Amino acid sequence: MSLLQENEQIDNFSDACEKVQLAYKVADQLGERFGTQSSLLKSDMKQLLHLGRQALINYHLMPDESQRSKLELLNVLQLTMDELKDEVCDFLELKRYTKWKCNSAQVAFIYNLSAMEDYSFKSYSKFIDNNNIDKVANLLICVVEQATDELRHEIHQLERCIKRSMSITKIKDRLSSV
Repeated sequence: MSLLQENEQIDNFSDACEKVQLAYKVADQLGERFGTQSSLLKSDMKQLLHLGRQALINYHLMPDESQRSKLELLNVLQLTMDELKDEVCDFLELKRYTKWKCNSAQVAFIYNLSAMEDYSFKSYSKFIDNNNIDKVANLLICVVEQATDELRHEIHQLERCIKRSMSITKIKDRLSSV
């Protein structure tokens, strides 16, 4: 793998990491602000956030050469993002709140926030503070979808890297047996 490819892979993972951490922060805020309105949402999210954060920490502690273990942890992060989205969607449905459509102005607004150069949790904090639970829940869904896209890309990159290294190993083994 070239130095440029390695740097690109690190940048992709950094983006994925940032999005996942951002989703966790938004979920924390959702739980803190509206926990009294839905204890079920708060307890389920708390457990998911704990599992996801643990996987994120373990990923960063993993040596670079243990790609298969890193892939497993990325898949755990992906699962926590999927579960988090499902929990929030179930909550919206249970409370009969509207889930934003993919092509709505609200979703476009959230995606535009993430495209800003100084993108961070602060980009969303004012929105979180000034809106009702249904809008904050929809915000969380958007952020989770962004994190999921980044994670899928990172998982795909790592899978390709593992397959490449397995192919190289097979070729070396065959050459050494000749």
